[in-house]
Amino acid sequence: MKTTFTTEKLEKRIKYTQILSVLMVSVGLLMVILGDFTKVSRLQTIWSILDGLFFIIMGIATFIPNYKKLKLVSGSFITFYKSEKNNAISFDFKSRDTEGENIHSNDLNSIIVNLKNVELVNNDGSSQIIEMTDYAKFIDKKAIKKMFGLMKNEIESNA
Repeated sequence: MKTTFTTEKLEKRIKYTQILSVLMVSVGLLMVILGDFTKVSRLQTIWSILDGLFFIIMGIATFIPNYKKLKLVSGSFITFYKSEKNNAISFDFKSRDTEGENIHSNDLNSIIVNLKNVELVNNDGSSQIIEMTDYAKFIDKKAIKKMFGLMKNEIESNA
């Protein structure tokens, strides 16, 4: 049993939104630069410039948060598998604040499954948080929580 969940779909969606943001800025710039303001009244000229600036501002306003989100989630994954030596569930993961780790269910003291994240408490008392908002599909989120629920039951039965 080897199950892998990645953030590739969310990354593609964010990159698509960033492309649309750049297009909005480009259209806004073209509206401001190529606008023919000689044949219209002063009010129409101001309105046309504001219209182009609106496109530029909205493009920038959508690009910046998507860029930050992409930096946070890029490369995140979780892989669950059965350990060969002790038949316990193990998993590898890379999340927002961790650089890739391998954890066995024997190394965990408890697992706290919340709505938007999963908190892992190690035997030494340190904890790590895996954000569920990093994964795009609801089915993936549900399956990840189910796997952590199985691990939680395994930890409680061994205690």
